[in-house]
Amino acid sequence: MDKIKVLKRTRNLLQTSTDYEWGRLDSCNLGFLIRGAFGRHQLKMEEKGDWVHLIRNFRNSRDSRADQILMQLFDLGFSVSELEGFEYLSSPSVLKYQPEKRKLYCSDKNDAIEYLNNWISLEIKRLLPSWNPAIEILKLESNSRSEHVNPIADKRPFERNP
Repeated sequence: MDKIKVLKRTRNLLQTSTDYEWGRLDSCNLGFLIRGAFGRHQLKMEEKGDWVHLIRNFRNSRDSRADQILMQLFDLGFSVSELEGFEYLSSPSVLKYQPEKRKLYCSDKNDAIEYLNNWISLEIKRLLPSWNPAIEILKLESNSRSEHVNPIADKRPFERNP
């Protein structure tokens, strides 16, 4: 699974979830990212604390379930700074894609969803440097307007330029 798919699945899980609770390993921002990547069953572990603490104490130990999960996230292309940034909704590179310049709160599910939308835009931009989300929105709006045009009812004569 690629990074963008994981981010989209995480966003979808958050949008439909009723059990978001920042401060719990299985229900916080990174808990949902792990669910989006591997499913909820992967979160059964004995470690205590929060994900940022577990990331900072990462030792690549086969005995630590948290380390195993983090290694899998690293293998998918996530970095330590991206994971910490998502838990706290604080990465400047992601926040610059935020349309409204306001503070996001890490314990707010809707802010986490907004952050994910920004992060997805950033990842697409990295893959397709010429991609501009504003242009895509304009194209969608233009297409939806053109769907309502009836070409038969439009009987203007064909015009030629001399």
